[in-house]
Amino acid sequence: MKLRIFALGLVPLLFLAGSCDFVRASLGKPTSADIQAVRERLAAEEQARIDSALRAARLLEEQKRAERYSGIPQHRFNVLAGTFKDSLNAISVLDELEAAGVEARLLSIRGGRTSVTLFSSDTNSVALSRMRELASDPSFRWEMCIYDAQREIQAIEQQKISLQQ
Repeated sequence: MKLRIFALGLVPLLFLAGSCDFVRASLGKPTSADIQAVRERLAAEEQARIDSALRAARLLEEQKRAERYSGIPQHRFNVLAGTFKDSLNAISVLDELEAAGVEARLLSIRGGRTSVTLFSSDTNSVALSRMRELASDPSFRWEMCIYDAQREIQAIEQQKISLQQ
């Protein structure tokens, strides 16, 4: 009976003493402020991990773009799948080609244009042979031409006539 009275007297005392934090602190347990501080620290650490992953992804994307861009022509004859004033259009075609499993690169040519290069060679016959090989694939749907970097001309009509023969 005395224990019951003591317990009944203790309950109002706990409510008067404050909150659960008072009881938790007196028992050596973390209070709501401690728990909130831990939650904030964990959220900050998680945000730092996310930011780090995003930075790494951006760096990887920049590296991939740099690898896709071959700059100026390294060989005289280049088999092109298109030449664009707007480099975003070139990137779009490049993405389509890569999705189809065709290896391609971006190439900067005279006049500030960007070309999508499928193959490069120092001899016209090798470039023409590769172009015919690509054209013979029924799944390949892009038009091609050979760009002569030395003369800076695209031999479109000549190559189309050669393919028809």
